[in-house]
Amino acid sequence: MATIVAVTILLASTLVAMTRGQGTMLTFRINEEEPAGTFVGSVADANLEGTSFRYTIIGTQTDFSLQDQTGNLYTMTKIDRDSKCKDAQSSTNGECVIELLVGAESGTFYATVTVKVVINDVNDNAPLFPSYTHELRIVEGTPRLTEFSIPRAVDTDYGSNGITKYEISPSHPSFGIRATKNLAGKFDVFIVVLDTIDRETEDTYQLEVFAIDGGGRRGGMTVNVIVTDINDNEPVFDRSNYTTTVEEGTARGTVILTIQATDKDIGDNGKVSYKIADGFTLTDFVLNSTSGEIYVDTDDLVYYPGVSYEFVVDAYDHGENFKQKQVYVYINILDTGNNHPQITLNVGNSGFVNISENKGLKQMVAAVTVEDPDTGLNGEVTCSTQESYFSVQKVDNSQFIVVVNSQLNREIIDMHTVNVTCTDNGDPPLSSSKTFLVRVTDENDNMPIFESKSYSAKIDENRQEEQMILKVSATDNDIGDNSKIHYKIVDNDKITVHSVTGVISAKPFFDRESTPVIVFEVLAIDSGAKPLTGTATVTLTIEDVNDNAPKFRQPSYSLEVLENLPSGTYVDQISATDLDIGVNGMFTFSLSSEYLESRLPFIVFENGEIQTNKALDRETRSSYMFDVVVQDQGSPPLDNSVKVTVIVKDVNDNKPNITFPIENNKTVSIYYPNNDLDVVAQVEAYDIDDGENKLLNYNILKGNDLGMFKIDQNTGTISIAKHDIKIDSDMDVTLQVEVNDKGDPVLKSHADLVVSVIYSNATYQDLSGEKDQLVVIVVVVVVVTAVFSAIIIGVIVLLRNWDRKKSLPDSTDKPETTEQGYSSVDKPSLFILNNAGESSTDYPSPYAEVTRKKKEVSFSLDEMDSGFQNMQLHVNLSPEPSKYAPEKPPRQESPDSTKDLYDKVTTRLETLRLQQMLMGTRARQHHPAPHPDDSRSESSGETSSGDSGRGASEEEVTSASPSTDDQKVFDYIVPSSSFSTSSQSHRPSPSKADSRSVAPPPIPHRTYRPYSSFNRNQTYTGNQDYSSDYGSNYQYLNDSNKPYRHSDIIDPSALSWQHAQPRSYSTKLNSVNIQSDFSFSPSQYRLHPRDDDDCSTTTSGSYTLHSIEDLL
Repeated sequence: MATIVAVTILLASTLVAMTRGQGTMLTFRINEEEPAGTFVGSVADANLEGTSFRYTIIGTQTDFSLQDQTGNLYTMTKIDRDSKCKDAQSSTNGECVIELLVGAESGTFYATVTVKVVINDVNDNAPLFPSYTHELRIVEGTPRLTEFSIPRAVDTDYGSNGITKYEISPSHPSFGIRATKNLAGKFDVFIVVLDTIDRETEDTYQLEVFAIDGGGRRGGMTVNVIVTDINDNEPVFDRSNYTTTVEEGTARGTVILTIQATDKDIGDNGKVSYKIADGFTLTDFVLNSTSGEIYVDTDDLVYYPGVSYEFVVDAYDHGENFKQKQVYVYINILDTGNNHPQITLNVGNSGFVNISENKGLKQMVAAVTVEDPDTGLNGEVTCSTQESYFSVQKVDNSQFIVVVNSQLNREIIDMHTVNVTCTDNGDPPLSSSKTFLVRVTDENDNMPIFESKSYSAKIDENRQEEQMILKVSATDNDIGDNSKIHYKIVDNDKITVHSVTGVISAKPFFDRESTPVIVFEVLAIDSGAKPLTGTATVTLTIEDVNDNAPKFRQPSYSLEVLENLPSGTYVDQISATDLDIGVNGMFTFSLSSEYLESRLPFIVFENGEIQTNKALDRETRSSYMFDVVVQDQGSPPLDNSVKVTVIVKDVNDNKPNITFPIENNKTVSIYYPNNDLDVVAQVEAYDIDDGENKLLNYNILKGNDLGMFKIDQNTGTISIAKHDIKIDSDMDVTLQVEVNDKGDPVLKSHADLVVSVIYSNATYQDLSGEKDQLVVIVVVVVVVTAVFSAIIIGVIVLLRNWDRKKSLPDSTDKPETTEQGYSSVDKPSLFILNNAGESSTDYPSPYAEVTRKKKEVSFSLDEMDSGFQNMQLHVNLSPEPSKYAPEKPPRQESPDSTKDLYDKVTTRLETLRLQQMLMGTRARQHHPAPHPDDSRSESSGETSSGDSGRGASEEEVTSASPSTDDQKVFDYIVPSSSFSTSSQSHRPSPSKADSRSVAPPPIPHRTYRPYSSFNRNQTYTGNQDYSSDYGSNYQYLNDSNKPYRHSDIIDPSALSWQHAQPRSYSTKLNSVNIQSDFSFSPSQYRLHPRDDDDCSTTTSGSYTLHSIEDLL
């Protein structure tokens, strides 16, 4: 039960924590068409309760990416507002909003944040009409300010980027435009009539209408205004009235008069018919309603005196609201009691006259002869014709001619009926009529006319055979040869036309990319005497064929991207061109198939954008190379490829790595004060970043409270800053070292360096004031040393020769050998160590007298008036220790003689120690209270560096014997091979490898040299060969398994004289001579106080320490 309650409480608290984060909403705004990787906003701005949130997008999202740690939101692609939010303009506020839900998690706290991203519109689209042309029919006579609706343009942009106005450009005096927004926010566009429109004046108009958006982009449409006809014109007669006279008895059907009217309107509105006006009744005559002819409709036409026919004829059109016009017609009946004039036409037997349409005015057409037998007025005749194209001129009383009165045009009227009427002046006047035909002959006065002034056709490029593209046709209103047409192409050798049929063909072949459109002229030429030519323009469009592969704009691409950016980071966009058009010119980009399995960290989108699909690490890989393929959508598709190199740019994401000091190697030792010491240690570090990010600075943060050290910020070299800081004991100084790079942000690493400062009482002395004195002293010491050395060498040579003579057996005796095979006559020498740690032991060898130089120490002890106070120490140092290279067994004494030898040596050495102790005791009694600055020297209580008369000064004994702690300097080691069999029973038995005697190790001076004097790349290991200097066998000092490193400081105490063990029967093997790596300058240092003990200063008197043979 308790468990259930606990779980319930936990679930309730979790639910409360989750509910507490609900309802948070953030709104961000970005412009459309921003590149991928554009920062949108941070979800962290929601200020949720808690820290260290982890953010995730709930659901699928392809437009945005979210950094889970920071909450930063970035675009993944270019966002096109117009396609993303097609219905946004019809919404209430017109905003394009993309909404996503983000989860925020911090420990047990979980909340959701609703993020709304508003996509702001940019003016990237021009207005577009639904079609390029629009036909608008307007009836003529439409009242002013009448409006006609036309299609509106569409602009997918929003707000101020949408359409703001419409205009007609150039403006037109008869038309205007009006655009008003309706309640839906759309424009209603109207063409406004500004002036009276008359079709008979102009029947078509062309208006260029433009829609303009807020950014100045324009979209156009051509409005073709066609003026339709209305019946606004009435028929017009060619005369004001019609009058004619007809003889009585004229036969039925005789045409006596023709009424003619015309109408400017077209169609039914311009079609004219005739009728007798209402209110008039016509007898004896009939009116043809179509042709307007009036002819006799009776067989008995009788003249009645004073009677004539008078009536009104109506001419009307066929419009919906027809219009009509009236004219008076007068017909007189002629009494036949008078003779009619007799008319003779000189037109030939054919009954017609041929006349050219180019006949000039007043040119004669036909001759008319009139005869009237009457006399007087009845015999006077006048002739006329009603044909407007002709007139009758009188030549004399009986001769008349018909002449051209108006310009003839065969294409309008090719046959004229000329009615010549001759009337006398009788009462009533009598008339006669004759009719003849005038046939107008053709002249080549009309050029051929094509059915269309322009033609258009299409043909595929690269066609290999000749292909018909279209047929043209022209007509000529002329006739005969004047209308016979042949066709011809002007200046184009790839286009041919059939001269008769007008079929135009194209020869192979055309390249659309070089010539997309060919415009040429085709001629229609008639066959007249003077040929006339008509012209038409043909536009031949070359249709595209997919014959060009897409080409990249660059031969290769080198792109850059920063490391550590999130997946979906925009790298760059590559581009290509395709000379083809349409589908053939549309192409997409993709990663080459050979890299699909290589798991490249990049995505190539179809539009050429390259994005990362994971975060990059420059330190893992600094560059990538792959191929991108571009392929068009033609059939078959063509492709191309390009090499893309992406260089990963460095971000400062790696701290400097300190390789020294480190946890298991962070200590160095120095002696202080030491004016010659400069470099203490070298801080070593590296940074795997690149450029400025890998450049390092070094600083000491803590531990340098005394200001003893300084560090070079560029190299990391730690050196002594001050040589005058007073310390009175050893001390460890822990320096906290900081190494930072120069990147942004700066990254740092820290390490501790422990400097073991060993306090030394050696102080640097300025010898400049005593330079002359020192030179004299040095010269005296050198001369004295040389003299004494020569004396000592001479004595030693004499003694050794004497010793050899005494020890050599009879030449006939064979030397006795021991178990080891050594001669019993060979006797070992004693190891006597000088203050340099070198041995004076003599090992015989065949070439010892030539190449071997011993290092011996001699003491002469002479008591003066002050007892032991005047003991002098004379040291003769040979250049190098003796090398042991026996080529014959050494001499060997009997066991008893060896033991006696050991006892004798021990006795003499103990005597020497006792004498030295006595001298030290006496000196302390003589000087019970030494001066504090006398460095605890037993020889002087003064601070002067000169000789006090009681012993050598500190400057003169700096290389003297070591302190009481190192009194084993007087100890010795007897070669193991020289001991008797009985003596081997109470000491360890040496191994076979260690069976031969070896010189003891050299002892280095107590001088510190910082590690920088070493080759820092050298590691001192146990495998190094020192046998060239000290024989084939040697041993390591201290820890034989630990190699020396450049950061290890040699501790002189590790090489002290204590390695020479007193009265030890064990053989010292494998000594390493490292004296060449260290040096000591007595003029620059004082020894540490603890080393300035009783053994450091001797009183006057001298000791001479000889070899074992001499001691015996």
